Amino acid sequence: MVDLLGHARDGSYFAIMAYATRTDASEDALRRIRAAIRDTTRLATTAGYGPRFLHSTGQLHKGGPPVGLFLQVVQEDAADAPVPDEPYSFSTLKRAQALGDLQSLESRNYPVVRVDLGSSPEAGWKALVEAVQQAVSQKVGRM
Repeated sequence: MVDLLGHARDGSYFAIMAYATRTDASEDALRRIRAAIRDTTRLATTAGYGPRFLHSTGQLHKGGPPVGLFLQVVQEDAADAPVPDEPYSFSTLKRAQALGDLQSLESRNYPVVRVDLGSSPEAGWKALVEAVQQAVSQKVGRM
């Protein structure tokens, strides 16, 4: 995370792209991560749940000025459903969209970190908040 923040420059922003289930824990974690980034680095932040954000801020990420710092958060879905008349499920489709988004950012050489929340998303969000808070405190120490 410190490496990601090291790419910041004038005009940069920090984008959190959560391919995760929206819960109270995820909302709290996103709020805390955004506050830590904003308050410590003075970067503007965005956050969105994928794949829905691809039609809004996702356009800025890949079509706007190359100043974004990207954190992609992924998790396995607790429930899945088949896509009618297709050989894949909605979870498979969402994972493919997350991977395509990651590859698109990487192909542009944009700074991006992907974090998998693991088997316990609530614990994963908590650990991610702690990692971001530690990273911003290290970043401040280097300034």
